[in-house]
Amino acid sequence: MPLTSDASRALLTSLGNEARGLFSVGTNPLVDPAGFLANPDAPPLSQQPAKALGRFICRRWARFEGNSNNPAADRLYARTCGPYLDSIGEGVNPGVLGPPFSGGQCVGVRYRWSASYSQPAGTENVSGNSIIGPVTTRPEIANVSATQKRLSFTARRWPDGQPITWFSFQTAKTSPLRLLTFSVARFDNAPDTCGNPAPDYDRPRPIITLPPITPIFIDLPDIGPVNVDVELFPDGTIEVGSPTLDVDVTLPPPDATPGGEGGEPPGPGEPSAPGDTGPGGDDEGTVPPGTELVGLLVEVLDAPIGANSYANNSETVYRGIGYVRMGYPGRLAVDLGAAAVRSPQFFHAPVSGLTAWQVKANLGFNLRITPYTREV
Repeated sequence: MPLTSDASRALLTSLGNEARGLFSVGTNPLVDPAGFLANPDAPPLSQQPAKALGRFICRRWARFEGNSNNPAADRLYARTCGPYLDSIGEGVNPGVLGPPFSGGQCVGVRYRWSASYSQPAGTENVSGNSIIGPVTTRPEIANVSATQKRLSFTARRWPDGQPITWFSFQTAKTSPLRLLTFSVARFDNAPDTCGNPAPDYDRPRPIITLPPITPIFIDLPDIGPVNVDVELFPDGTIEVGSPTLDVDVTLPPPDATPGGEGGEPPGPGEPSAPGDTGPGGDDEGTVPPGTELVGLLVEVLDAPIGANSYANNSETVYRGIGYVRMGYPGRLAVDLGAAAVRSPQFFHAPVSGLTAWQVKANLGFNLRITPYTREV
């Protein structure tokens, strides 16, 4: 008896969430999900639905060509998918946190720009000479419809500072499209000595050019082979579809925030007195004796003109607000999740027992920091 639409949707949602759980923090019952995905198959892979779909998500992630807006999800994929992708020759380079390009930060100065990108017909070069500093954005790839994606570059026009989209190339979502290079230089050829843009996150990229992949078939109990495909979006959202079941479901990104959801602080833990970084400044501290750091609630109070930001539903997401560090006095580690944040956003301590923290705002940003602690 054929499944109803509601039953098909529930089945695909359950399968998708089981596979999504392989990449999520705090919801995975496996001690070693990376090893689970990489190890040889017994029984046949088609009879292990979550493993088959998890592997397929890994291969789709390795081929994702857009600019990621969710570095936390990328880190989860890289950690869990890495051994499996390496084993089939589709490994990726690690993600990099750093300036997205050099220079371009002199206020009110005219700049020229140039970019190259690959598309189905080959490599294209584009350029212009009338943008005004500081330059805070670079060309980005984004989905514009259910079937199309677009590479575009929006910057402020010289001399009036009005935002304008300088070039746009649109193609099918299944076609290869990638930004290769982007650079800026002063139009007057004077030395560009005003620094670099705020750090951005370049997601992991395949070491080699990967061939296209097609949807897979998964054997489901009492149903039989079901054709399943996956699409990933810049914010980390996962779309799972099945032509066999004639249904699509959309799932949230892998959960990188154990103990809390999204921007909300976790249940256990008490807030301490907040502090402000001041424009371009920093705020730091240690927890009281007998307590540990649960995490930091970070709120953007002020942002510079032309800040690198984008709308995500009803929220504004900022890129390059600064650095979030947690650890022990004298030993602090950067949280890569600060490459793209909404306001407010809670940063969970990656492990228990941490006692110190520091947040440094980039130029023009003023951040409010509320530490959360709990007794140990």
